[in-house]
Amino acid sequence: MEDTNMKKIILSVLTFAFCAVGASAQVTGIYKGDKIVTTYHAEGADSIVFSRATEPATIKVYAHGKEIVEYNSDSADRIIYTNTKEELPNTENGYCMGTIADYVDLGLPSGTLWATHNIGAEKETDYGLYFAWGETTGYTSDTSDGHSFDWANYKWMASGQSSSKGCTKYTVADGKTSGCWYSNDTYVGTTVDGTTYTNLTELESSDDAATANWGSNWQMPSKAQQDELLTECTCTWDSTNEGYKVTGTNGNSIFLPAAGWRNSSNFALDGYWGGYWSRSLNSLSFYADRLDFNSSGISVLCCNRFLGKSVRAVRVQNNTK
Repeated sequence: MEDTNMKKIILSVLTFAFCAVGASAQVTGIYKGDKIVTTYHAEGADSIVFSRATEPATIKVYAHGKEIVEYNSDSADRIIYTNTKEELPNTENGYCMGTIADYVDLGLPSGTLWATHNIGAEKETDYGLYFAWGETTGYTSDTSDGHSFDWANYKWMASGQSSSKGCTKYTVADGKTSGCWYSNDTYVGTTVDGTTYTNLTELESSDDAATANWGSNWQMPSKAQQDELLTECTCTWDSTNEGYKVTGTNGNSIFLPAAGWRNSSNFALDGYWGGYWSRSLNSLSFYADRLDFNSSGISVLCCNRFLGKSVRAVRVQNNTK
């Protein structure tokens, strides 16, 4: 008889990741494709660990620091938390993508529904992961991972280039004639893997960190949605939790932690400053728009696309179930 406590999980890109089940998840299901392997109630399991430290790779479930079960077979490839009944996609680079958030209706005119926590977080006060704009792999605040957020490592950078003028795919006719998206003072866009892109000003779903990590029901907000959030809601700095409570006209609210940022090989400004990407390119091709704040104020500004910033997702319109 097969030992059900020894089942193999193939995780081709994982080295080590820790995922807390979280109090909001009533039941955690471990799946292979569309077939459930087993379930765990939050009262009975409080964390899950994926590991490739040994061969074959393993998935272990813990409660109160004690291992409950280890899987070591081909029968598990994803996790579903029933608080939202949505799939938690496979993690990348060994980092937990957190639980998929619930959403909040803030009574906004557009009907936009905002996530309750950041991509990669478990709860609203968690920082979550940091992403360069247009990249879907996130990194924690731990800079020992060796990743550097800079132009040289940026995904959308022309071969052999390492400056703002080498940005690719998402570009507009911004008058920066020395950029690689110009030829003899004429805007021509950029070509990536044989496809030429011109005037692409919003992230495609394949480059959207929210969609890639939480599925097609979610996306990064547009600049217009971030503007609306500030215009229609009341934003109050919370000195205890260090971030902004954003309250809608209907009394519902979300919390945006001052998660800081990753720049080059550094992590800084947590507890003081927060930056949240939109999916919108700025009028300058090497900038993207983002929500920016500290205790003195909150606004929508822009910055270099390579910087590591937080992502607070919104629900895709007409897809709220």
